Amino acid sequence: MGKLTKMDVVYDTGSDWLVVEGSDCSTCEGNTYDISVSLDSGEAVALADQTSSRSYGSAELEGKEYTDTVCILFTACVENFEFFLIEKQTGINEPIDGIMGMSRNNPFHISPGAPNTTGPLYVEHLAKNGIIGENLFSFYFTEPGTLSWVDLGEPDLSNIREDATLEVIQLVEDDFFWADYVQGVAIGDTGPSNVYSWETLPDYTTEKDQAFYSVIDTGSTALLISALYYESLVLKMMDKVSNVEWSFQDGLVFTPCDATYPNIYFMLNQYWIEVNPKDYLFPVTEDLTMCVFFIMPVDLPMNILGMPLFVDYYTIHDPVQG
Repeated sequence: MGKLTKMDVVYDTGSDWLVVEGSDCSTCEGNTYDISVSLDSGEAVALADQTSSRSYGSAELEGKEYTDTVCILFTACVENFEFFLIEKQTGINEPIDGIMGMSRNNPFHISPGAPNTTGPLYVEHLAKNGIIGENLFSFYFTEPGTLSWVDLGEPDLSNIREDATLEVIQLVEDDFFWADYVQGVAIGDTGPSNVYSWETLPDYTTEKDQAFYSVIDTGSTALLISALYYESLVLKMMDKVSNVEWSFQDGLVFTPCDATYPNIYFMLNQYWIEVNPKDYLFPVTEDLTMCVFFIMPVDLPMNILGMPLFVDYYTIHDPVQG
Protein backbone atom coordinates (compact mmCIF):
# COMPACT_ATOMS: atom_id res chain seq x y z
CA MET A 1 0.00 0.00 0.00
CA GLY A 2 1.10 3.54 -0.53
CA LYS A 3 0.45 4.29 3.12
CA LEU A 4 0.46 1.42 5.61
CA THR A 5 -2.67 1.40 7.81
CA LYS A 6 -3.53 -1.17 10.48
CA MET A 7 -7.15 -2.32 10.23
CA ASP A 8 -8.91 -4.56 12.74
CA VAL A 9 -11.32 -6.85 10.90
CA VAL A 10 -13.89 -9.46 11.87
CA TYR A 11 -13.19 -12.93 10.45
CA ASP A 12 -16.57 -13.70 8.91
CA THR A 13 -17.25 -17.18 7.54
CA GLY A 14 -20.70 -15.99 6.41
CA SER A 15 -19.52 -13.49 3.77
CA ASP A 16 -17.00 -13.22 0.96
CA TRP A 17 -15.58 -9.75 0.26
CA LEU A 18 -12.98 -7.88 2.29
CA VAL A 19 -14.60 -4.59 3.34
CA VAL A 20 -12.72 -1.82 5.18
CA GLU A 21 -13.60 1.67 6.34
CA GLY A 22 -12.31 4.50 4.18
CA SER A 23 -10.93 7.83 5.36
CA ASP A 24 -13.77 9.71 3.65
CA CYS A 25 -16.36 7.84 5.71
CA SER A 26 -17.94 10.34 8.12
CA THR A 27 -19.89 7.62 9.96
CA CYS A 28 -16.84 5.40 10.58
CA GLU A 29 -14.89 5.17 13.83
CA GLY A 30 -11.34 4.17 14.67
CA ASN A 31 -8.81 3.33 11.96
CA THR A 32 -9.71 4.13 8.37
CA TYR A 33 -7.81 3.65 5.13
CA ASP A 34 -6.80 6.63 2.97
CA ILE A 35 -6.60 5.13 -0.51
CA SER A 36 -5.70 8.42 -2.21
CA VAL A 37 -1.94 7.87 -1.87
CA SER A 38 -2.14 4.49 -3.60
CA LEU A 39 -4.46 5.90 -6.27
CA ASP A 40 -2.00 8.72 -7.00
CA SER A 41 0.90 6.27 -7.29
CA GLY A 42 -1.05 3.89 -9.52
CA GLU A 43 -0.83 1.03 -7.00
CA ALA A 44 -4.59 1.18 -6.39
CA VAL A 45 -7.25 1.23 -9.10
CA ALA A 46 -10.89 2.27 -8.78
CA LEU A 47 -13.22 -0.35 -10.28
CA ALA A 48 -16.49 1.56 -9.97
CA ASP A 49 -17.61 5.15 -10.42
CA GLN A 50 -20.89 4.76 -8.55
CA THR A 51 -21.37 3.65 -4.96
CA SER A 52 -23.12 0.38 -4.19
CA SER A 53 -24.73 -0.99 -1.04
CA ARG A 54 -24.11 -4.14 0.99
CA SER A 55 -25.86 -5.66 3.99
CA TYR A 56 -24.18 -7.70 6.74
CA GLY A 57 -26.88 -8.60 9.23
CA SER A 58 -27.57 -5.35 11.09
CA ALA A 59 -24.74 -3.51 9.27
CA GLU A 60 -25.51 -1.45 6.18
CA LEU A 61 -22.59 -0.29 4.02
CA GLU A 62 -22.13 2.02 1.05
CA GLY A 63 -18.93 2.36 -0.93
CA LYS A 64 -16.95 1.37 -4.02
CA GLU A 65 -14.70 -1.46 -5.21
CA TYR A 66 -10.96 -0.98 -5.67
CA THR A 67 -7.85 -3.07 -6.16
CA ASP A 68 -4.78 -2.42 -4.02
CA THR A 69 -2.02 -4.27 -2.18
CA VAL A 70 -3.47 -5.88 0.95
CA CYS A 71 -1.17 -7.33 3.62
CA ILE A 72 -2.00 -9.72 6.46
CA LEU A 73 1.57 -9.16 7.76
CA PHE A 74 4.33 -6.80 6.63
CA THR A 75 5.84 -9.61 4.56
CA ALA A 76 2.62 -11.33 3.47
CA CYS A 77 0.86 -9.21 0.84
CA VAL A 78 -1.49 -9.85 -2.08
CA GLU A 79 -1.12 -7.31 -4.88
CA ASN A 80 -4.06 -6.09 -6.97
CA PHE A 81 -6.56 -7.56 -4.52
CA GLU A 82 -10.15 -6.48 -5.06
CA PHE A 83 -11.98 -5.15 -1.99
CA PHE A 84 -14.81 -2.84 -0.94
CA LEU A 85 -13.97 0.57 0.60
CA ILE A 86 -16.71 1.87 2.90
CA GLU A 87 -17.81 5.47 2.42
CA LYS A 88 -20.86 5.37 4.70
CA GLN A 89 -22.04 2.79 7.18
CA THR A 90 -24.20 1.88 10.14
CA GLY A 91 -23.69 -1.14 12.37
CA ILE A 92 -19.88 -1.41 12.47
CA ASN A 93 -18.56 -0.05 15.76
CA GLU A 94 -15.18 0.16 17.44
CA PRO A 95 -12.89 -1.71 17.68
CA ILE A 96 -13.94 -3.12 14.29
CA ASP A 97 -12.62 -1.43 11.14
CA GLY A 98 -13.89 -3.92 8.59
CA ILE A 99 -14.88 -7.47 7.73
CA MET A 100 -12.82 -10.21 6.11
CA GLY A 101 -15.09 -12.61 4.26
CA MET A 102 -14.12 -16.28 4.64
CA SER A 103 -17.01 -18.07 2.94
CA ARG A 104 -16.60 -20.79 0.30
CA ASN A 105 -16.25 -20.31 -3.45
CA ASN A 106 -19.50 -22.06 -4.42
CA PRO A 107 -23.11 -21.12 -5.21
CA PHE A 108 -25.63 -21.03 -2.37
CA HIS A 109 -26.77 -24.61 -1.68
CA ILE A 110 -30.42 -23.61 -1.26
CA SER A 111 -30.43 -22.01 -4.75
CA PRO A 112 -28.24 -24.41 -6.76
CA GLY A 113 -29.42 -23.01 -10.11
CA ALA A 114 -28.17 -19.51 -9.34
CA PRO A 115 -24.75 -18.54 -10.73
CA ASN A 116 -21.76 -18.44 -8.41
CA THR A 117 -21.18 -14.78 -7.60
CA THR A 118 -18.71 -15.28 -4.77
CA GLY A 119 -16.47 -12.24 -4.37
CA PRO A 120 -12.68 -12.37 -3.96
CA LEU A 121 -11.66 -14.46 -0.95
CA TYR A 122 -8.48 -13.21 0.71
CA VAL A 123 -7.37 -16.56 2.17
CA GLU A 124 -7.86 -18.21 -1.23
CA HIS A 125 -5.64 -15.55 -2.80
CA LEU A 126 -3.00 -16.01 -0.08
CA ALA A 127 -2.80 -19.67 -1.11
CA LYS A 128 -2.77 -18.89 -4.86
CA ASN A 129 0.14 -16.49 -4.32
CA GLY A 130 2.12 -19.05 -2.32
CA ILE A 131 1.99 -16.97 0.87
CA ILE A 132 0.36 -19.85 2.74
CA GLY A 133 0.79 -23.48 1.80
CA GLU A 134 -2.88 -24.51 1.78
CA ASN A 135 -6.23 -22.84 1.27
CA LEU A 136 -7.21 -23.64 4.86
CA PHE A 137 -7.86 -21.66 8.01
CA SER A 138 -8.52 -22.60 11.62
CA PHE A 139 -9.96 -20.80 14.64
CA TYR A 140 -9.63 -21.14 18.36
CA PHE A 141 -12.02 -18.87 20.26
CA THR A 142 -12.23 -18.50 24.02
CA GLU A 143 -14.08 -16.10 26.29
CA PRO A 144 -13.80 -12.31 25.65
CA GLY A 145 -10.58 -10.90 27.10
CA THR A 146 -8.69 -14.18 26.80
CA LEU A 147 -6.41 -15.48 24.05
CA SER A 148 -8.04 -16.49 20.76
CA TRP A 149 -6.35 -16.93 17.40
CA VAL A 150 -6.63 -17.81 13.72
CA ASP A 151 -4.18 -20.02 11.80
CA LEU A 152 -4.02 -19.37 8.05
CA GLY A 153 -2.79 -22.29 5.97
CA GLU A 154 -1.87 -25.56 7.64
CA PRO A 155 -3.50 -26.10 11.07
CA ASP A 156 -1.23 -25.74 14.11
CA LEU A 157 -2.17 -28.42 16.60
CA SER A 158 0.72 -27.72 18.99
CA ASN A 159 -1.47 -25.66 21.33
CA ILE A 160 -4.31 -28.16 21.50
CA ARG A 161 -4.83 -30.23 24.66
CA GLU A 162 -3.13 -33.61 24.55
CA ASP A 163 -6.39 -35.39 25.42
CA ALA A 164 -8.33 -33.68 22.61
CA THR A 165 -9.45 -35.66 19.57
CA LEU A 166 -9.72 -34.39 16.02
CA GLU A 167 -13.02 -35.28 14.37
CA VAL A 168 -13.93 -34.72 10.71
CA ILE A 169 -17.40 -33.24 10.26
CA GLN A 170 -18.52 -33.28 6.63
CA LEU A 171 -20.65 -30.22 5.94
CA VAL A 172 -22.69 -29.63 2.78
CA GLU A 173 -20.06 -30.10 0.06
CA ASP A 174 -21.17 -27.52 -2.51
CA ASP A 175 -22.25 -24.38 -0.70
CA PHE A 176 -21.34 -20.73 -0.35
CA PHE A 177 -21.74 -21.07 3.42
CA TRP A 178 -20.17 -23.42 5.93
CA ALA A 179 -23.44 -25.22 6.60
CA ASP A 180 -25.03 -28.55 7.32
CA TYR A 181 -28.40 -30.14 7.99
CA VAL A 182 -28.25 -30.24 11.79
CA GLN A 183 -29.73 -33.53 12.86
CA GLY A 184 -30.94 -32.71 16.34
CA VAL A 185 -30.74 -30.67 19.52
CA ALA A 186 -30.17 -31.82 23.08
CA ILE A 187 -30.82 -29.72 26.16
CA GLY A 188 -29.01 -30.38 29.43
CA ASP A 189 -27.24 -33.53 28.24
CA THR A 190 -27.43 -35.96 25.34
CA GLY A 191 -29.43 -38.60 27.16
CA PRO A 192 -32.44 -39.99 25.24
CA SER A 193 -35.00 -37.97 27.22
CA ASN A 194 -33.29 -34.67 26.38
CA VAL A 195 -32.76 -35.15 22.62
CA TYR A 196 -35.09 -33.55 20.07
CA SER A 197 -35.31 -33.70 16.29
CA TRP A 198 -36.59 -30.86 14.12
CA GLU A 199 -40.31 -31.02 13.33
CA THR A 200 -41.07 -31.97 9.74
CA LEU A 201 -41.83 -28.95 7.50
CA PRO A 202 -43.42 -30.22 4.27
CA ASP A 203 -43.25 -26.83 2.50
CA TYR A 204 -39.57 -26.10 3.21
CA THR A 205 -36.54 -27.44 1.35
CA THR A 206 -34.35 -26.45 4.32
CA GLU A 207 -35.75 -29.35 6.34
CA LYS A 208 -35.20 -32.92 5.26
CA ASP A 209 -35.56 -36.13 7.24
CA GLN A 210 -36.07 -34.04 10.41
CA ALA A 211 -32.70 -32.34 9.94
CA PHE A 212 -32.59 -28.56 9.48
CA TYR A 213 -30.26 -26.49 7.31
CA SER A 214 -28.01 -24.38 9.55
CA VAL A 215 -25.21 -21.96 8.66
CA ILE A 216 -22.11 -22.03 10.87
CA ASP A 217 -21.06 -18.38 11.03
CA THR A 218 -18.25 -16.62 12.93
CA GLY A 219 -19.72 -13.28 11.87
CA SER A 220 -22.75 -13.76 14.12
CA THR A 221 -22.44 -13.11 17.85
CA ALA A 222 -25.46 -15.26 18.66
CA LEU A 223 -27.22 -18.52 17.94
CA LEU A 224 -29.96 -17.37 15.57
CA ILE A 225 -32.72 -19.98 15.61
CA SER A 226 -35.40 -19.98 12.93
CA ALA A 227 -38.69 -18.53 14.16
CA LEU A 228 -40.21 -21.83 13.04
CA TYR A 229 -38.53 -23.54 16.00
CA TYR A 230 -37.37 -20.77 18.35
CA GLU A 231 -40.24 -20.69 20.84
CA SER A 232 -40.22 -24.45 21.27
CA LEU A 233 -36.46 -24.46 21.91
CA VAL A 234 -36.62 -21.69 24.52
CA LEU A 235 -39.52 -23.27 26.38
CA LYS A 236 -37.69 -26.60 26.54
CA MET A 237 -34.59 -24.82 27.84
CA MET A 238 -36.49 -22.94 30.54
CA ASP A 239 -38.15 -26.17 31.66
CA LYS A 240 -34.66 -27.12 32.87
CA VAL A 241 -34.30 -23.97 35.00
CA SER A 242 -35.77 -23.89 38.51
CA ASN A 243 -37.53 -20.96 40.19
CA VAL A 244 -36.70 -18.24 37.69
CA GLU A 245 -38.85 -15.42 36.33
CA TRP A 246 -37.93 -14.66 32.74
CA SER A 247 -39.49 -12.67 29.93
CA PHE A 248 -39.30 -12.31 26.15
CA GLN A 249 -39.11 -8.72 24.90
CA ASP A 250 -38.09 -7.25 21.55
CA GLY A 251 -36.66 -10.53 20.34
CA LEU A 252 -34.62 -11.21 23.50
CA VAL A 253 -34.97 -13.53 26.47
CA PHE A 254 -34.34 -11.59 29.70
CA THR A 255 -33.51 -13.76 32.68
CA PRO A 256 -31.56 -13.61 35.99
CA CYS A 257 -27.83 -14.18 35.57
CA ASP A 258 -27.40 -16.27 38.71
CA ALA A 259 -29.68 -19.17 37.76
CA THR A 260 -28.33 -22.50 36.51
CA TYR A 261 -28.93 -22.89 32.78
CA PRO A 262 -28.54 -26.00 30.63
CA ASN A 263 -25.86 -26.80 28.10
CA ILE A 264 -27.19 -27.03 24.55
CA TYR A 265 -25.95 -29.55 21.99
CA PHE A 266 -26.33 -29.51 18.21
CA MET A 267 -25.73 -32.69 16.22
CA LEU A 268 -23.66 -32.26 13.05
CA ASN A 269 -22.73 -35.33 11.03
CA GLN A 270 -23.51 -37.59 14.04
CA TYR A 271 -21.31 -35.55 16.43
CA TRP A 272 -22.65 -33.48 19.31
CA ILE A 273 -21.29 -29.91 19.48
CA GLU A 274 -21.68 -28.42 22.96
CA VAL A 275 -22.60 -24.83 23.84
CA ASN A 276 -21.98 -23.83 27.44
CA PRO A 277 -24.31 -21.34 29.23
CA LYS A 278 -21.39 -18.97 29.84
CA ASP A 279 -21.19 -18.54 26.07
CA TYR A 280 -24.86 -17.76 25.44
CA LEU A 281 -25.56 -15.56 28.52
CA PHE A 282 -24.74 -11.85 28.42
CA PRO A 283 -25.21 -9.39 31.35
CA VAL A 284 -27.25 -6.29 30.51
CA THR A 285 -27.38 -4.52 33.88
CA GLU A 286 -24.51 -2.82 35.71
CA ASP A 287 -25.02 -4.97 38.81
CA LEU A 288 -24.78 -8.12 36.63
CA THR A 289 -28.10 -9.43 37.90
CA MET A 290 -30.03 -9.52 34.62
CA CYS A 291 -28.85 -11.30 31.48
CA VAL A 292 -30.07 -11.91 27.95
CA PHE A 293 -29.67 -15.05 25.89
CA PHE A 294 -27.44 -14.84 22.85
CA ILE A 295 -30.02 -17.23 21.42
CA MET A 296 -32.35 -15.18 19.28
CA PRO A 297 -35.10 -15.73 16.70
CA VAL A 298 -34.45 -15.09 13.02
CA ASP A 299 -37.19 -14.79 10.42
CA LEU A 300 -35.59 -17.28 8.03
CA PRO A 301 -36.25 -20.94 7.19
CA MET A 302 -32.77 -21.81 8.52
CA ASN A 303 -30.60 -21.39 11.60
CA ILE A 304 -27.44 -19.27 11.79
CA LEU A 305 -25.24 -20.75 14.49
CA GLY A 306 -22.75 -18.08 15.54
CA MET A 307 -19.92 -17.59 18.01
CA PRO A 308 -21.30 -19.54 21.02
CA LEU A 309 -20.91 -22.71 18.92
CA PHE A 310 -17.17 -22.06 18.33
CA VAL A 311 -15.99 -21.29 21.86
CA ASP A 312 -13.43 -23.75 23.30
CA TYR A 313 -13.14 -25.67 20.01
CA TYR A 314 -10.29 -25.60 17.49
CA THR A 315 -12.11 -25.61 14.15
CA ILE A 316 -10.30 -26.34 10.89
CA HIS A 317 -12.01 -25.06 7.73
CA ASP A 318 -11.28 -26.79 4.42
CA PRO A 319 -13.18 -24.95 1.62
CA VAL A 320 -12.93 -27.95 -0.73
CA GLN A 321 -13.93 -30.71 1.67
CA GLY A 322 -16.24 -28.62 3.86
